[in-house]
Amino acid sequence: IGRDPNSLVQLPRADDPEGQRALFQKLGLPESPDKYDMTVGLPQGAKPDENFSKSMQAVFHKAGLTDGQAKALVGDWNAMQIAATEQAAKDYELNVQADKQALLDKWKGGHDRMMNAAKTTAQGLGFTPELIDAIERQVGYAKTYEMLAAMGTKLGEDGLVIPGKTPGF
Repeated sequence: IGRDPNSLVQLPRADDPEGQRALFQKLGLPESPDKYDMTVGLPQGAKPDENFSKSMQAVFHKAGLTDGQAKALVGDWNAMQIAATEQAAKDYELNVQADKQALLDKWKGGHDRMMNAAKTTAQGLGFTPELIDAIERQVGYAKTYEMLAAMGTKLGEDGLVIPGKTPGF
């Protein structure tokens, strides 16, 4: 034949799943799903999503993907996810800046007073910075601080009570 018989590949019949699996293994199919590297394209030390990784490793192995094919898919997927995360962070920051300007425009000269009321309320109610960030991400910066300021003004000390007069009038 003129070459090492181990370097020859015999094509299995279509009805021979074991033969096909042996062929794919010669072409680079890992021996088990957990052998696929799901960190391709991630920053140093970053860990991929464990549930996603296990699911995709099983799919790759079932489909008979070689290690090289899987690395190409994983690398592109991770690059897309990193880009999407970075874009979302940029978009969020732009929204925060727009919301800050909107509050300045809305509250005008009372901006500092309202922000102090919002911060005092958050602190008094025990809101952690992480909790405030989570609320901001759901409803926006402006709505978060408007809510906190409104709570602060409503939770403030009541006026002087005078016998025989209706409070607030």
